Amino acid sequence: MTMKYIFVGNPTSGGGQVISGNNLPLSKGVAIACVGDKAICPKHNTVSKIITGDPNHKIMGKPVARINDLLSCGCKLLPQSSSTIEDDIENYGIKFRLINEISENPLSNQYYKLEICGGNAFEGLTDEYGNTCLLESGKEVKHIILTTYDLSKPMESWD
Repeated sequence: MTMKYIFVGNPTSGGGQVISGNNLPLSKGVAIACVGDKAICPKHNTVSKIITGDPNHKIMGKPVARINDLLSCGCKLLPQSSSTIEDDIENYGIKFRLINEISENPLSNQYYKLEICGGNAFEGLTDEYGNTCLLESGKEVKHIILTTYDLSKPMESWD
């Protein structure tokens, strides 16, 4: 089934565009917009919030914005040629964003290991936004182990 969702850069009926989104699920490198994300509205001379979305498709608890969903100023979200993604209910995917607890900045180039309980393990470095690789599965995964390593210090001996 094809679903039409809104991404950063999509136009609005007020002549503006969406300016914020969630970087975790990207489509061609563009963040997807959710309820609470913002759009510039020249018609009403304001920055508006997205107030409606798909109640059945949420990212981090927020409904994903769709074509014709509403902004707080009353304008609608409009389609763009890159706003169509395939929604394949047979596939599941997740990635994690690592954030420094003190500075709240993304941990880029952080070594990590993702393990699916009873399955495969994936290792790598986080990207510039602190994201791990996208872990995709043909079925829903209930437990994932994420391990990070502090490579700035020498490892303890194995003795």
